[in-house]
Amino acid sequence: MSPRYLAGPRDGHFETFTAPLLHHGWHFTDDGHNVALFTSPCLRIRVGWLPEVHGEAPIQITASTHPLRSPLWHISLDDQACTEALTAVIGTLAHSLAESPHTLFASDDDQLADLPIPPMWGGISGLRVSHAQAPDSLASYSTSPYMYPKGRPPEEQTRWVFRVGPRERAWQARFSPAVPPVLVEAFHRVFTDPAPLGRRRYELDPLMLPHLTLTDPTTSRLADSPKSSQGGPSPQRGTVAPRMAAAPPHARGR
Repeated sequence: MSPRYLAGPRDGHFETFTAPLLHHGWHFTDDGHNVALFTSPCLRIRVGWLPEVHGEAPIQITASTHPLRSPLWHISLDDQACTEALTAVIGTLAHSLAESPHTLFASDDDQLADLPIPPMWGGISGLRVSHAQAPDSLASYSTSPYMYPKGRPPEEQTRWVFRVGPRERAWQARFSPAVPPVLVEAFHRVFTDPAPLGRRRYELDPLMLPHLTLTDPTTSRLADSPKSSQGGPSPQRGTVAPRMAAAPPHARGR
């Protein structure tokens, strides 16, 4: 199915996009009520449903240069985003922390991700201001140096914002100014990829069906098929996140 920004969650959504964290040794905590949290081995980055952040999107990522210091940057992700986009951000985060942690803690707010406007999308791309909109007008992303108030906590700031969906099913993903460009670029790459995604029909939001192009998997191989282009065997999935005893906090009436 396409476009992929309307694909929504896959079956086993939580276990899929959090698997890279456990693979790299992150610690998982769930209090069964308000907090479901992954903490990095260095204690400087948190991923999860954080009670102190009351944003529009339930998945929050914060990073600090020291476990006891205030956050340096913040990402707010909606769990109605396609699983592949969430996995791209969180997988890149886990890998970067393991291989080149210094890239995640630079304090330069002026660093800008390189987000080229995709083919068929309309918009402008400049040094300080960018905006792009999908052909169906159901997805867009933008940035501006004037979108956030200086001196506010990272969770109240926005450098990049991605918006998706019709009004009744709209969601956002927000990245504060100091977020490393590699994380924004990972989200953007999947968000704007024109290749279709594999979904079972029951995984699709019925309200999105009129906006989707469905492909019959028996006549066309979907882009993210588990088989390689050479027809090799499906790769074995690595360690996955433990199943939560209850629904994530945002689904428990938060």
